Amino acid sequence: MKTATLIVATALCSAVSFGETAVTVTSVRQNWPWDSKVTIGYTLSGAAGKCNITSVSVKCRPGREYAYSTVPLSLSAIRGDIAGVANGAHEIVWDPALDALTNVIRIVDVQFELSVAEESAVVPSKPEYLVIDLSGGATASSWPATAVDSLDPTADEYKTTKLVLRRIRPGTFLQSSPADEPYRNPRFENQGEVTLTNDYWIGVYELTQRQYELMTGVPGAPNQGGAYPRHSIKFSDVRGIEVGKLWPKSSDVDEDSLVGRMRSKVSLPAGIPDGWKFDLPTEAQWEYACRAGTDTPWNNGKSINVYTNDAGFACDDGLDAVGWYAANSGGNLHKVGLRMPNRFGLYDMHGSLWEMTLGVVHSTNWPIHGVEPLGAGYPAEYFPDEGDSYRVARGGCYTNKAETYYTDGLPETAVAMCRASARSRIYRTERNYVGLRMVLRYSLDNAGH
Repeated sequence: MKTATLIVATALCSAVSFGETAVTVTSVRQNWPWDSKVTIGYTLSGAAGKCNITSVSVKCRPGREYAYSTVPLSLSAIRGDIAGVANGAHEIVWDPALDALTNVIRIVDVQFELSVAEESAVVPSKPEYLVIDLSGGATASSWPATAVDSLDPTADEYKTTKLVLRRIRPGTFLQSSPADEPYRNPRFENQGEVTLTNDYWIGVYELTQRQYELMTGVPGAPNQGGAYPRHSIKFSDVRGIEVGKLWPKSSDVDEDSLVGRMRSKVSLPAGIPDGWKFDLPTEAQWEYACRAGTDTPWNNGKSINVYTNDAGFACDDGLDAVGWYAANSGGNLHKVGLRMPNRFGLYDMHGSLWEMTLGVVHSTNWPIHGVEPLGAGYPAEYFPDEGDSYRVARGGCYTNKAETYYTDGLPETAVAMCRASARSRIYRTERNYVGLRMVLRYSLDNAGH
């Protein structure tokens, strides 16, 4: 059941100023009970020119907690007067359904704060989204690409005929799980610091049945619609069986592979730097995008709280909100985008399908840390079956059949496998549960670094 966020307070007005420019929150109202969207009124004063909103946060007491905290909201969940704002009264609308805070049942004593910057002081930024039009199909000579600053990613076209990637800014985070995280597997997980120095763009959704069909000409499952994630994909389908399996020795791919088609048919628009190519994510890029600034097992900031339901499945409320797994999927795949997104606006990073990465399961079995880690590799002759096996998959799966991935005497529960830090191999017999999320990343001949 979908949980709405209930805001229980009228506006507690606040003002933020820099120089003579000030932004003051004047009103807060929620469209309750008909929907959960929150309209925030504000005034801008003292600005010499047009301004852009750079951040929105809420100071609140979440749920039944007594401690106050200031929580940033995702700008992708906000519509209205955001950019090019002049002095005067304005409104923005926050949609909790597009923000990680949707999981909060009740917020009291609400206070919103807005920060702005004058356009003249704003450093020109790269676009936030890359939209690729696949409607021409596999025989098209090119797939047009457009860079945009904002869009509504929930539109059906972005799950079928168009592929939308979200820009992820660089940063530093702790990869893998801490020693006290429940259900962690110490054989496959060791926590360490990772720094990503380059922007990259990653799919808002897992690649869908219709998108894959348009890109390759290969139809999807007949009993599923186009907005369902594409499964049964091999690593060799994505990067190829020749040079494509050599990562990280080379970032090249086979021309007839899925990534090869993307690289040859999509001309990147202005605003995307030279040297960026389509590919799978590295393990570090996948986990950084999944966590979206959180350090908890689930990317909505929730910790593990497992209980057993009447059907005998291990359940977790935090995971329920963001992913399809054994306890809530009914043993079936579901359309992309039906669970809540993380703060980067990415859907289904937990559960749904295992997502393949460039990572290789190597001798220590642990993820590689450091600056822009590529992950470990093997000499090509060590790879059986075109390099399909031994690749690292992340994110877990919609069915408890995926529990066979996790062994070593640990609790075999789908909850364990869907954690942000959980890792598994791609096995030849288990590809029904494997999909992918396309990435545009810095990727030169020497593997990009």
